[in-house]
Amino acid sequence: MSSNKVNDLKLKLQSATRRNLRNGKVENELNSMERALIEDISLIKSECDFMLQQMQDLKNQISQVTHQISIIEICSVSEKSKIESHLQNINAHKQGFDAMNARERKISELHNKELEHKQQAEEEIERQKLAKILEMNERKGIQAAAVESECEAIERECNVLTKRNKAIMLKLRRKLVDAEDTRRRLMTQNGLPVVPSCDDN
Repeated sequence: MSSNKVNDLKLKLQSATRRNLRNGKVENELNSMERALIEDISLIKSECDFMLQQMQDLKNQISQVTHQISIIEICSVSEKSKIESHLQNINAHKQGFDAMNARERKISELHNKELEHKQQAEEEIERQKLAKILEMNERKGIQAAAVESECEAIERECNVLTKRNKAIMLKLRRKLVDAEDTRRRLMTQNGLPVVPSCDDN
C-alpha cells in the first residue's frame, strides 16, 4: 500500500516536472518572441526617425527654393522697371532730337543728317542693351520654371515618405496584434492563466 503511494507520488512528480519543462519552453519561446518584437520595434522606430529627418530636410529645401523664387521674382520686377526706364529715356531722347531737328532744319541740312546718324547709333546701342536685358529675363524665367518643377518633385517625394511611414506603423500594429494572439494561444494550450498584456490596460 505504501509502495503504491510512493509510485503515485513519483508519477505526479514526473508529470509536474514535464509540465514545468513545457512551461519553461513556452516561456523561452515567448521571451524570444518578445526580444524579436522589441528589436523590430527599435528598427522601425529608427527608420521612422530617419524618415522624419528626411522630411524635415526636404521641408528646409522647399523653404530655401521658395526664398530663391521670391528673389528671382524681385529681380524680374526690378529688370522690368529698368527696361521701362530705358524705353522712357529712349523716347525722351528721340523726342528731344526730333525737336532739335525741327528747329535746326532751316540752319543746315548736313547738320540735321549728322544728328540723325548720331541718334540712330544711340538707338541701336539702346536696342542692343534692351535685347540683352530681355535675354537675361528669359534665362531667369527658365530658371524660375526649373525651380518650381524641383519644388513639385520635392512635394511628391514628401507625400511618398508620408505614405510609407503610415504603412510601416500599420505593419507594426499588425505584428503586435499577431504576437499577442500567439502568446494567448500558447498559454491557453499549455493550461496557463492568460495574463493581460500592457496593451489590454
